Amino acid sequence: MTPNSRQTALFSATMPAPIRALAERHLYDPEMIKVKAATLTIDTVEQFFLETKPQDKVASLARVLEAERPTQAIVFARTKIRTEQLYRTLRDKGMNVKALHGDMSQGARDGVMISFKGGRVPILVATDVAARGLDIADVTHIVNFDVPTSPDVYVHRIGRTGRVGRSGRAITFIEPRQKRDLEAIEKHAGTQVAPWAEGAHVAPARTVEPPRRHRKPHDSNGAVDFAKLIASGGRAAGLAEADLIHAVTSQAGLDGEAVRNVRVLERFALLEVPAAEADRVAGAVDGTDVRGYKLRVEPARS
Repeated sequence: MTPNSRQTALFSATMPAPIRALAERHLYDPEMIKVKAATLTIDTVEQFFLETKPQDKVASLARVLEAERPTQAIVFARTKIRTEQLYRTLRDKGMNVKALHGDMSQGARDGVMISFKGGRVPILVATDVAARGLDIADVTHIVNFDVPTSPDVYVHRIGRTGRVGRSGRAITFIEPRQKRDLEAIEKHAGTQVAPWAEGAHVAPARTVEPPRRHRKPHDSNGAVDFAKLIASGGRAAGLAEADLIHAVTSQAGLDGEAVRNVRVLERFALLEVPAAEADRVAGAVDGTDVRGYKLRVEPARS
């Protein structure tokens, strides 16, 4: 077919009949070209899951990294706040680690990527958005600290390792309530994920990315009511959002994903936690020393 041809190509995998009829009515000798959706197949990655309670996830992450001793690893977290929190925790444990997320300036992100690609930083904690387009052949491990939101995301994440003929290892953390999420990933990605144990090995499983979109795996918890807490201090006391989230997660054992709508004002701060846990969380966090400031926390009464 040449540019001067009166023949027109219609690209479609499944073109609806009304659109096909419209095209045939107004186009000269249209020609149908079917385009097959691209798929991503991975068969060089050992895949594991580790079941852990929300309050034990950070300790489990440190244990996995120490046991696996990755040459280079990417730890995927769902949110920017969680990414920053994990980075600080691992750094404080003496690990050589950097964070990569969308709130960083382009210059800071470039600096992190140069260090990681150059092998000077072995562990990168990143969100999915920030890690798009990463193609580093030496990544040996992928850790899904937060369960991927779909099988497509799972396959894209673990596809960062096992490149250029190399083998890789992928470990996904599963909370007890998220077993159905793992089953959905196994079913739709056509793979099997084995329980993780130190020194464990399995044959790499063939994993195929489905050529269609998926809904997020079902969250069996359903809707959760949230209650507001008020904390003393604020910017005047040198507090930041990450400080408050760390105080709640470390003192009350609450999952970082359950702390939302954190707002740090000049003299106080507001945050929301599950309503059923509000009084307990306030009591556990009240009196905590944060950056030399004694935090006072109580439920906000309407």
